[in-house]
Amino acid sequence: MKILIDLDVLLDVIHKEEPAYSTSSAILSLVLVRELQAVLPSHALPNMFATLKQYSGIQQANDMIDWFLANFEIATLDKAIFVAARNLPLADFEDA
Repeated sequence: MKILIDLDVLLDVIHKEEPAYSTSSAILSLVLVRELQAVLPSHALPNMFATLKQYSGIQQANDMIDWFLANFEIATLDKAIFVAARNLPLADFEDA
């Protein structure tokens, strides 16, 4: 199964934020054992780099970005995708 991993899932794991940490780490564990095929939105990489650099230093941040690139597909986003997302019947655009 292929799923889109929201940036918040990654941040939950990095920050160990409960109550979401348990579920988020379980999802990433399924990616690690190849039970799920994961896709990251392209904006997640620079955001993750900045967070990881702040918490763990530049070498760890570089290593993690390399790991993301090796283990996740990266979804490209363009204007048409955002226009389609704006037209979804959701209360919060962030959830689109």
